[in-house]
Amino acid sequence: VLGALRTLLHSLVSTVKTLVWALLLLIMIIYIAGVLFTQAAFEHLQAGRLSPNQDDEAKAIALLEKHWGSLGASAITLFQAISGGVDWDLVVRPLEAIGWIWMALFFLYLAFTLFAVLNVITAVFCQAAIDSAEHDKDMVLQSMIANKRMYEEQITRLFRDIDRDGSGFLTLTELKYRMKDDQVKAYLTSLGIDNADAWTLFKFIDT
Repeated sequence: VLGALRTLLHSLVSTVKTLVWALLLLIMIIYIAGVLFTQAAFEHLQAGRLSPNQDDEAKAIALLEKHWGSLGASAITLFQAISGGVDWDLVVRPLEAIGWIWMALFFLYLAFTLFAVLNVITAVFCQAAIDSAEHDKDMVLQSMIANKRMYEEQITRLFRDIDRDGSGFLTLTELKYRMKDDQVKAYLTSLGIDNADAWTLFKFIDT
Protein backbone atom coordinates (compact mmCIF):
# COMPACT_ATOMS: atom_id res chain seq x y z
CA VAL A 1 0.00 0.00 0.00
CA LEU A 2 2.77 2.44 0.94
CA GLY A 3 4.64 1.57 -2.23
CA ALA A 4 1.60 2.38 -4.35
CA LEU A 5 1.09 5.66 -2.45
CA ARG A 6 4.76 6.56 -2.94
CA THR A 7 4.47 5.87 -6.67
CA LEU A 8 1.37 8.05 -6.89
CA LEU A 9 2.94 10.97 -5.00
CA HIS A 10 6.17 10.73 -6.98
CA SER A 11 4.23 10.77 -10.26
CA LEU A 12 2.20 13.80 -9.17
CA VAL A 13 5.29 15.75 -8.16
CA SER A 14 7.09 14.88 -11.40
CA THR A 15 4.18 16.20 -13.49
CA VAL A 16 4.11 19.66 -11.85
CA LYS A 17 6.31 21.14 -14.58
CA THR A 18 4.09 19.64 -17.25
CA LEU A 19 1.04 21.00 -15.44
CA VAL A 20 2.43 24.55 -15.46
CA TRP A 21 3.12 24.47 -19.21
CA ALA A 22 -0.27 22.90 -19.89
CA LEU A 23 -2.02 25.65 -17.93
CA LEU A 24 -0.05 28.34 -19.75
CA LEU A 25 -1.03 26.86 -23.11
CA LEU A 26 -4.68 26.65 -22.10
CA ILE A 27 -4.62 30.23 -20.78
CA MET A 28 -3.13 31.47 -24.05
CA ILE A 29 -5.83 29.75 -26.10
CA ILE A 30 -8.62 31.06 -23.85
CA TYR A 31 -7.11 34.58 -23.86
CA ILE A 32 -6.84 34.78 -27.66
CA ALA A 33 -10.37 33.40 -28.15
CA GLY A 34 -11.69 35.67 -25.39
CA VAL A 35 -10.25 38.79 -27.05
CA LEU A 36 -11.91 37.90 -30.35
CA PHE A 37 -15.34 37.18 -28.89
CA THR A 38 -15.26 40.16 -26.54
CA GLN A 39 -14.33 42.54 -29.35
CA ALA A 40 -17.14 41.19 -31.55
CA ALA A 41 -19.70 41.50 -28.75
CA PHE A 42 -18.54 44.99 -27.80
CA GLU A 43 -18.76 46.27 -31.37
CA HIS A 44 -22.17 44.69 -31.81
CA LEU A 45 -23.52 46.30 -28.64
CA GLN A 46 -21.95 49.67 -29.47
CA ALA A 47 -23.51 49.62 -32.93
CA GLY A 48 -26.94 49.38 -31.33
CA ARG A 49 -28.07 46.52 -33.49
CA LEU A 50 -30.09 45.16 -30.63
CA SER A 51 -32.90 47.21 -29.24
CA PRO A 52 -33.95 46.52 -25.64
CA ASN A 53 -37.55 47.49 -26.32
CA GLN A 54 -38.72 43.95 -26.73
CA ASP A 55 -38.36 41.27 -24.09
CA ASP A 56 -36.52 38.78 -26.30
CA GLU A 57 -34.05 41.39 -27.46
CA ALA A 58 -33.54 42.58 -23.90
CA LYS A 59 -32.74 39.01 -22.80
CA ALA A 60 -30.34 38.67 -25.73
CA ILE A 61 -28.53 41.84 -24.66
CA ALA A 62 -28.36 40.63 -21.06
CA LEU A 63 -26.92 37.26 -22.07
CA LEU A 64 -24.45 38.86 -24.47
CA GLU A 65 -23.21 41.25 -21.80
CA LYS A 66 -23.13 38.52 -19.13
CA HIS A 67 -21.12 35.97 -21.10
CA TRP A 68 -19.21 38.09 -23.63
CA GLY A 69 -19.41 41.66 -22.37
CA SER A 70 -15.85 41.79 -21.03
CA LEU A 71 -12.59 39.91 -21.43
CA GLY A 72 -12.94 38.40 -17.98
CA ALA A 73 -16.50 37.26 -18.66
CA SER A 74 -15.47 35.77 -22.00
CA ALA A 75 -12.53 33.93 -20.44
CA ILE A 76 -14.74 32.45 -17.73
CA THR A 77 -17.36 31.46 -20.30
CA LEU A 78 -14.77 29.77 -22.52
CA PHE A 79 -13.30 27.87 -19.58
CA GLN A 80 -16.72 26.79 -18.33
CA ALA A 81 -17.67 25.61 -21.82
CA ILE A 82 -14.81 23.06 -21.90
CA SER A 83 -14.95 22.07 -18.22
CA GLY A 84 -18.69 21.44 -17.86
CA GLY A 85 -19.32 24.55 -15.79
CA VAL A 86 -22.01 25.80 -18.16
CA ASP A 87 -24.07 24.43 -21.03
CA TRP A 88 -22.29 25.68 -24.16
CA ASP A 89 -25.63 25.86 -25.99
CA LEU A 90 -26.65 28.60 -23.56
CA VAL A 91 -23.58 30.75 -24.19
CA VAL A 92 -23.49 30.28 -27.96
CA ARG A 93 -27.01 31.60 -28.51
CA PRO A 94 -26.06 35.26 -27.89
CA LEU A 95 -23.36 34.90 -30.55
CA GLU A 96 -26.06 33.96 -33.05
CA ALA A 97 -27.26 37.55 -33.00
CA ILE A 98 -23.78 38.77 -33.94
CA GLY A 99 -23.40 36.44 -36.88
CA TRP A 100 -23.06 32.80 -37.85
CA ILE A 101 -19.30 33.19 -38.27
CA TRP A 102 -18.92 33.70 -34.52
CA MET A 103 -20.95 30.60 -33.78
CA ALA A 104 -18.71 28.68 -36.16
CA LEU A 105 -15.61 30.05 -34.42
CA PHE A 106 -17.00 29.01 -31.05
CA PHE A 107 -17.63 25.47 -32.30
CA LEU A 108 -14.11 25.41 -33.76
CA TYR A 109 -12.74 26.50 -30.37
CA LEU A 110 -14.68 23.72 -28.62
CA ALA A 111 -13.58 21.03 -31.06
CA PHE A 112 -9.93 22.10 -31.04
CA THR A 113 -9.73 22.40 -27.26
CA LEU A 114 -11.69 19.30 -26.31
CA PHE A 115 -10.53 16.85 -28.98
CA ALA A 116 -6.98 18.07 -29.54
CA VAL A 117 -5.51 20.17 -26.73
CA LEU A 118 -6.98 18.38 -23.71
CA ASN A 119 -6.32 14.92 -25.16
CA VAL A 120 -2.71 15.84 -25.92
CA ILE A 121 -2.30 17.25 -22.41
CA THR A 122 -3.70 14.03 -20.93
CA ALA A 123 -1.30 11.94 -23.02
CA VAL A 124 1.67 14.09 -21.99
CA PHE A 125 0.71 13.77 -18.32
CA CYS A 126 0.45 10.00 -18.58
CA GLN A 127 3.80 9.73 -20.37
CA ALA A 128 5.49 11.99 -17.82
CA ALA A 129 4.13 9.88 -14.96
CA ILE A 130 5.29 6.66 -16.66
CA ASP A 131 8.77 8.07 -17.35
CA SER A 132 9.17 9.26 -13.77
CA ALA A 133 8.21 5.85 -12.42
CA GLU A 134 10.63 4.08 -14.76
CA HIS A 135 13.55 6.33 -13.76
CA ASP A 136 12.98 6.11 -10.01
CA LYS A 137 15.62 3.65 -8.76
CA ASP A 138 13.75 2.59 -5.64
CA MET A 139 10.57 1.85 -7.56
CA VAL A 140 12.50 -0.04 -10.24
CA LEU A 141 14.21 -2.12 -7.54
CA GLN A 142 10.92 -2.87 -5.82
CA SER A 143 9.42 -3.87 -9.15
CA MET A 144 12.32 -6.23 -9.87
CA ILE A 145 12.00 -7.83 -6.43
CA ALA A 146 8.26 -8.23 -6.87
CA ASN A 147 8.74 -9.77 -10.33
CA LYS A 148 11.36 -12.16 -8.96
CA ARG A 149 9.05 -13.33 -6.20
CA MET A 150 6.18 -13.76 -8.62
CA TYR A 151 8.41 -15.73 -10.99
CA GLU A 152 9.59 -17.99 -8.15
CA GLU A 153 6.01 -18.64 -7.08
CA GLN A 154 5.02 -19.51 -10.64
CA ILE A 155 7.95 -21.92 -11.01
CA THR A 156 7.08 -23.55 -7.66
CA ARG A 157 3.46 -23.91 -8.73
CA LEU A 158 4.59 -25.46 -12.00
CA PHE A 159 6.87 -27.89 -10.15
CA ARG A 160 4.03 -29.04 -7.90
CA ASP A 161 1.74 -29.45 -10.88
CA ILE A 162 4.28 -31.62 -12.70
CA ASP A 163 5.04 -33.68 -9.57
CA ARG A 164 1.84 -35.72 -9.72
CA ASP A 165 2.91 -38.35 -7.18
CA GLY A 166 3.63 -35.70 -4.54
CA SER A 167 7.03 -37.11 -3.75
CA GLY A 168 8.67 -33.71 -3.71
CA PHE A 169 11.10 -34.85 -6.39
CA LEU A 170 10.88 -34.44 -10.12
CA THR A 171 12.32 -37.09 -12.40
CA LEU A 172 13.25 -36.55 -16.00
CA THR A 173 10.61 -39.08 -17.02
CA GLU A 174 7.89 -37.11 -15.21
CA LEU A 175 9.12 -33.92 -16.76
CA LYS A 176 9.16 -35.23 -20.31
CA TYR A 177 5.72 -36.75 -19.86
CA ARG A 178 4.20 -33.53 -18.53
CA MET A 179 5.91 -31.50 -21.24
CA LYS A 180 3.51 -33.10 -23.72
CA ASP A 181 0.56 -31.46 -21.96
CA ASP A 182 -0.74 -28.42 -23.87
CA GLN A 183 -1.55 -26.55 -20.65
CA VAL A 184 2.01 -27.02 -19.39
CA LYS A 185 3.39 -25.84 -22.74
CA ALA A 186 1.23 -22.73 -22.66
CA TYR A 187 2.23 -22.03 -19.05
CA LEU A 188 5.93 -22.35 -19.86
CA THR A 189 5.52 -20.04 -22.82
CA SER A 190 3.90 -17.42 -20.57
CA LEU A 191 6.96 -17.66 -18.30
CA GLY A 192 9.32 -17.14 -21.22
CA ILE A 193 10.73 -20.67 -21.04
CA ASP A 194 11.31 -22.72 -24.16
CA ASN A 195 9.06 -25.71 -23.60
CA ALA A 196 11.10 -27.82 -26.03
CA ASP A 197 14.17 -27.73 -23.79
CA ALA A 198 13.29 -30.20 -21.06
CA TRP A 199 16.86 -30.44 -19.82
CA THR A 200 17.14 -26.70 -19.20
CA LEU A 201 13.89 -26.64 -17.25
CA PHE A 202 14.89 -29.69 -15.23
CA LYS A 203 18.25 -28.19 -14.26
CA PHE A 204 16.60 -24.84 -13.40
CA ILE A 205 14.09 -26.46 -11.04
CA ASP A 206 16.72 -28.77 -9.60
CA THR A 207 18.91 -25.82 -8.52
